[in-house]
Amino acid sequence: GLCYGVPAAAVRHVAAGHIVVCNISRTAVRPALSVFGKVEIIEIAARPETVAMRLKGRGRETMAEIAGRTARTVDDWNPGLPVHTVSNDGDAQTAIDSFAAVLLSLSGQTARSA
Repeated sequence: GLCYGVPAAAVRHVAAGHIVVCNISRTAVRPALSVFGKVEIIEIAARPETVAMRLKGRGRETMAEIAGRTARTVDDWNPGLPVHTVSNDGDAQTAIDSFAAVLLSLSGQTARSA
């Protein structure tokens, strides 16, 4: 009921040969594949105990809700697609750097030294 979606402009950008990054749920991977034709997944993941600690720190959910979120799984979300996993268990900058490195590798570029 939250009405998430990917802008139609993303389809046009992909058709023009550009890389588009979309933040979608695991349940949206199959529909995205049917729309875009090619999909590479960058999974940003943290251990359940890390997620639980962060959610508890936010103070917006009950312990029961946190337990439910850390226990949930989505079966069969990856129909044989490439998955690049970025660990989000440590500090934010490390995860950001890892995510950027994956994006650069997918685009065929490499990071430049300062």
